[in-house]
Amino acid sequence: MSAKPMRTVLVTGAGGPGYPAIYKALHSSTRFSYRIIGAELNPLAGNLYRSDWVDAAYQVPPTLASDYFDCILDVIRREGVTFWYSAVDEELPIIAANAARLAEAGCGMLLPPPEALEASFDKGVTTRMLSGKVPMPRTLLSSEVALEDAWTQLGAPMVVKACRTRGNRHNYRAHSLDELKIQVAALESAGLDFLYQEQVDGEEFNVSLMMDANGNPLFSVARQKIDPPRTRANTFCGIIRRDAVMEGHAVAVAREMKLFPGMNNVEFLRRRGGEPMVIDVNGGRHAAQDFNIIASGVNFPEMLIDMAQGLPVSAPDPSRFREGTMTVKFVDDMAIHIDDLRAFCHGFDLKVEE
Repeated sequence: MSAKPMRTVLVTGAGGPGYPAIYKALHSSTRFSYRIIGAELNPLAGNLYRSDWVDAAYQVPPTLASDYFDCILDVIRREGVTFWYSAVDEELPIIAANAARLAEAGCGMLLPPPEALEASFDKGVTTRMLSGKVPMPRTLLSSEVALEDAWTQLGAPMVVKACRTRGNRHNYRAHSLDELKIQVAALESAGLDFLYQEQVDGEEFNVSLMMDANGNPLFSVARQKIDPPRTRANTFCGIIRRDAVMEGHAVAVAREMKLFPGMNNVEFLRRRGGEPMVIDVNGGRHAAQDFNIIASGVNFPEMLIDMAQGLPVSAPDPSRFREGTMTVKFVDDMAIHIDDLRAFCHGFDLKVEE
């Protein structure tokens, strides 16, 4: 039996909680063998040291550092990387904008245009683009309305959140005007743009979808988040709940914002018995709960690489996405000697007194 051809993939932010699904998917391929190169700001991220997941690791500068992209290019050339996979919101526009430089280094990527990614990472811009196009909670931008006027229009409780942030970071709920003033002061002192939004009490969902280069969906799958939202920075439990309306809205969002080709996920809130409302758009990347997509037999990371290499990719049979398929995350420990860590992680510079 002949050996499977090899693909070398760079994964940045490789220690994040959403990446084990990617490692498992690629290493389960029946078509290719994968060599995974992990790059991380934090050299203590345990994912890097799972030898069954990651083959080589690099500590790299912060995404917005002036030397970040050149450092990544060095890794790509050194390791012979042929595809760059990322789910780090801040760097996706950088990757997309540098597609030509990556191609010169022999490395592919598959992302929407950089301007579409920039728009999706800014909740204020997203609100303007989608207003009147899909159902959304009433939203007011802090740049366009005074605090007291926002309180008068939206009432209690209301949400105030930063425009450019991930997960539940800088996302607050105000039950009084005094509480709102404190939260706004915190956002302003951090130099963050923010918005006011009506509080929608109900069930929380996201829809994971893959779009082809022409803006056609290859799949769109709704998932309910069933762990309490105020106890987590990341979702640890999600269950597939097929919803044609919600899945259709997600496709409409991706088309309106030009978020194709590639993966996206769209966040929703739905009042009981009410219509789903879009509350956030994560353009160009998968969701941390997408292992239930992979467990359904759909290897979407490999599909992205195939698309980037010009290989034909077909829409999976919708029946694969079985209602009720749940993913749960768990935390594990591993032991590694400091000398082994230094030897494995290129660029490791954490100072440990001995």
